[in-house]
Amino acid sequence: MARAHGNRHPHVEDRLDHHRREWRVERAGWAVMALMLSAAMLGLFGYGPLSRVRTGANGLVVQYERLQRSSAPSELQVEAASSLVRGASLRIRMDQALVDGMEIDSVVPEPVRVEAGAGYTAFVFAVAPGEGARVRFRYRPATFGRCAGLVAVAGTSVRVDQFIYP
Repeated sequence: MARAHGNRHPHVEDRLDHHRREWRVERAGWAVMALMLSAAMLGLFGYGPLSRVRTGANGLVVQYERLQRSSAPSELQVEAASSLVRGASLRIRMDQALVDGMEIDSVVPEPVRVEAGAGYTAFVFAVAPGEGARVRFRYRPATFGRCAGLVAVAGTSVRVDQFIYP
C-alpha cells in the first residue's frame, strides 16, 4: 500500500525531534565550554587580568594574585618607598594568617633576619639609606579557601585577600 506524498511516518518525526534535542544540547555544551575557556583566560581561575591585584597606600604597594590554585607557584611582591625605610633596614610585617597559608620557596632579596611575634612574622632587609626596595616572596599556597591578612611596613598596611582553589 502506497502512502500519499507528504505524509510522514511518526517514527521519522520522533527521530528528527531527537536529533534536534541532541543538537541543542551539543550547542549548549559548546557555549559552556567557550565560557569556561574565556573565564580561565581572563584569570577567573587564577593567573590572569581578573586575578592580578596591585594595591597600595602611602608608599607601600603590594602585588599578588587574588585567585590561585593550591600548591601552584605564585608570587607576592612588596614595593616600599624610601620614606618607609628606617635607618638602613626595611621591615615587612605579615599577619600570621597569610604566612601560615604559604609555603615560601624563596624571598628575593634574602632577608637579614626573620622575626616572629604574636600573630605576625616580620622579614627584615638591608636597604641603602634613601632608597626604596622591592621584595618578591615566591611561594605555593598551602591550603585552599579564603586567605586574608595585612602586609605592613612602618605603620602603613595593605590588605591582601586571596581565594585558593583546591
